[in-house]
Amino acid sequence: MVRSDRRRALVELFAPDEIIDSSQEDMVARARELTGGLGVDIAICANPDASTQEAAVRMVRKGDWKLVRDAAGRAWLHHLGDDPAEVRNLHCVPEHRAVEEELTEQMLGWLLRLEDPLPHPRTRYVVKRPGAK
Repeated sequence: MVRSDRRRALVELFAPDEIIDSSQEDMVARARELTGGLGVDIAICANPDASTQEAAVRMVRKGDWKLVRDAAGRAWLHHLGDDPAEVRNLHCVPEHRAVEEELTEQMLGWLLRLEDPLPHPRTRYVVKRPGAK
C-alpha cells in the first residue's frame, strides 16, 4: 500500500502480487475485491499513514478464521467459510474462545516483533464486548 511514486518504485523491487495506492482507492475495498472478499494474508505498508498501517497489521487470518482488533479494544472474529460476508461477529462467543486466543497470540507476537506500540499500553487492555460502548 503506497501513496507516492518514489515509494511505489521501491515496493516494485519486491515484486508483490498487487500494489494498492491508498491515495487513489479504498485499500480495504480493493483488498476485498482482489481476494474475493476474504482479505489479504500479508499486507506491507510503504507509507507513513498510521491509519493505513493499523488497518493492515492488526488483522490475522488462519485458514477460514479471521481476527481483527483495533487500538480502541474492539475485536471482530469471523469464520469466513461459514460467513464470507462477515455478518456474524464471533468475538467472545464461548465455543470459539480457543481459536480467538490462538489468533490473538499470533497477532501479539507479530506486533511485538515489529515493535508496534499496541502491545505496550500505559494501562491494561480493555476488551470491549460486542454491543458495548
